[in-house]
Amino acid sequence: MTMTLDIASLTLLFVTTVFGLVMAFVWMFCEFERRFGKRLTAIALVRFGYRPDGTIDRNANRRD
Repeated sequence: MTMTLDIASLTLLFVTTVFGLVMAFVWMFCEFERRFGKRLTAIALVRFGYRPDGTIDRNANRRD
C-alpha cells in the first residue's frame, strides 16, 4: 500500500503534528505547575511569615 503525498495529505499531516506538539507542551506546562506550584507557594508563605497551612507564624520575624 503506497501513500500519495498530495497537498491535502501533507497539510493534514502538518496540522496534526503541530496540534500534537502544542497539546504536549500545554500538558507539560500544566503538569509542571501542579507538581511545583504547591512547593513554591509554601516557600513564599514561609518567607513572608506564614505557615504552609496559611496561619500567621508569630515567631517568623524574631531574630535570635
